[in-house]
Amino acid sequence: MARTYIERDKWASANYLLSRLKSENKNDKLKRELPKVTAYYYIKQKKYADAIPSLKEALQNTKK
Repeated sequence: MARTYIERDKWASANYLLSRLKSENKNDKLKRELPKVTAYYYIKQKKYADAIPSLKEALQNTKK
């Protein structure tokens, strides 16, 4: 759902959902996917510096 909001440039909705998922994060698959989607959220807005921590986390998750 967050990716849909991002694709439609609904930044507030995407941000709200990503924040909520991060705080309620219980699922292992979600823990791996969330940094990728968060990075995508920032990249689509051209906030590249903000995407770096999420990209690093996503890389760490793929190495496991």
